[in-house]
Amino acid sequence: MSGAFPARVRNVILTRDTWCAGCGSMEEPTIQHRRARGMGGSSRDSTRSPANGLLLCGSGVHGCHGWTESHPAEATFLGWRVTQFDDPTDVPVWRTTPLGGEWVLLDDDGNSTPAPDSALAALAALHAEHLTRRTA
Repeated sequence: MSGAFPARVRNVILTRDTWCAGCGSMEEPTIQHRRARGMGGSSRDSTRSPANGLLLCGSGVHGCHGWTESHPAEATFLGWRVTQFDDPTDVPVWRTTPLGGEWVLLDDDGNSTPAPDSALAALAALHAEHLTRRTA
């Protein structure tokens, strides 16, 4: 089963994310799979859901999409990557806006809502745990 986003889902993501979540560019848009298609991810329906897609500029080797692929820990902290164990609808995403940026939760209907403090606290705890493991 392919992990590519169906046309309907691509349209939902492109409507929700009108610019790159990383830098705000509208050039060379691509859709990042927040939870990777590999390691069993492509067999799960949620891998092809709007909440699992995020508009970034570039490809897997350049632009913000490339940065995400080459900086997995930082991209995970920003919510641009999600572990195989996480539900993309539960993981906050940092995205650039015309006024700076915001933490949001993405849903499978193509909406984004401000991330609640509890979700941000959980993200901060996860990041602290990751940093502890990297320095131990």
